[in-house]
Amino acid sequence: AANPSPLVFSDLQVLRTEDPELFVATANASTTMGNGKPYANSYVIFVRLRGGLVAEHTEYLNPLKVIEAMG
Repeated sequence: AANPSPLVFSDLQVLRTEDPELFVATANASTTMGNGKPYANSYVIFVRLRGGLVAEHTEYLNPLKVIEAMG
């Protein structure tokens, strides 16, 4: 099977928290999978920066949408 197209992100929002190192982002993403099926999902991403570098990155998404798009 062909490789999927790159994810296209939209509706990105970056939110500050009371912790100056921690940011929360929300976004939507979509692509076409290698099997030709469309894929779309919403993400919540926690990013912790230390010294200007990403020290932690945690994403949450609906895994059922991944399974459905993989067929």
